[in-house]
Amino acid sequence: MTRGPMAELGYCPSGRLFEAAACGIPVLSDDWKGPDDFFRVGEEILVATTTRRAEEFVSLRS
Repeated sequence: MTRGPMAELGYCPSGRLFEAAACGIPVLSDDWKGPDDFFRVGEEILVATTTRRAEEFVSLRS
C-alpha cells in the first residue's frame, strides 16, 4: 500500500516500519489504530501500551 491509500484508512504508518519488518528486525511500536491490519500483533510486531510493557518487551529480547 502507498501512503495515500493508508491515509484514507485514517492512519499512515512510516514505510520504515515495513522495511524493518521485511528485514526480520524485531519491531516494537507504541499503540496506534491499525497495526493489526498489517501485522500479526504479538508475532510480527510488538505493541506496547505503557512504558513498563515496552521495557518488558526489550528485556525479553536482550
